[in-house]
Amino acid sequence: MNMKAPVFIKHPETDGGLLATSQFYYEDEGGNYWYQSYDSVIAMKEPSGKVRLSERWDYSRTTIKYLRRFLDGESLDSIRLNVKHGVYKIELDT
Repeated sequence: MNMKAPVFIKHPETDGGLLATSQFYYEDEGGNYWYQSYDSVIAMKEPSGKVRLSERWDYSRTTIKYLRRFLDGESLDSIRLNVKHGVYKIELDT
């Protein structure tokens, strides 16, 4: 699945209140929300609420921290269960 041209880009804040300039939250023309860490697309959330992840979704503690924020504070255990049960599909190219 390819990301359409971004129409809104935001850097999340670090715990210290600075901008995490290597982390990006996008909204595209189709209303999909994306999370990118450095050069890797990590997650996409469709307007319907469906979540798609890349295989690198749990690459590092930092990736997980900003993914959890992207998913409105969802716990790591909940994300793992959603992946295990196929609620969150691993189908994004990094």
